[in-house]
Amino acid sequence: MGHTQFITSIILHGENLISAGMDKNIIFWDVNKDTLRNTISKHSDQIHGITESDSFLISTAKDGQILVIDLNTQETVRNLKDIQSFNCVSATKNLIFAGALDGNVYGWKFLSV
Repeated sequence: MGHTQFITSIILHGENLISAGMDKNIIFWDVNKDTLRNTISKHSDQIHGITESDSFLISTAKDGQILVIDLNTQETVRNLKDIQSFNCVSATKNLIFAGALDGNVYGWKFLSV
């Protein structure tokens, strides 16, 4: 089974297709076997965006959380909780930027987890 509501963002990472959606889930799919590998349900509201930086997946959601997930273990390694709801996210090796519903872009240094 996949998402139960519409998908808001997808990225390819190696043999994984990673999708996020309004159902609050991040799903890892095996693109070679066409199977679901893992589901992460750490957000408490709609996920609006995902991106990757090095070996990390970064997700933003309406719940104000920005989760940093290790792509190898698929475990959450950092939660940048804010009072804002975020629509989108982008990252470099050292920085995370998120666009908020208040019309601003916020940034965090991302030097280590």
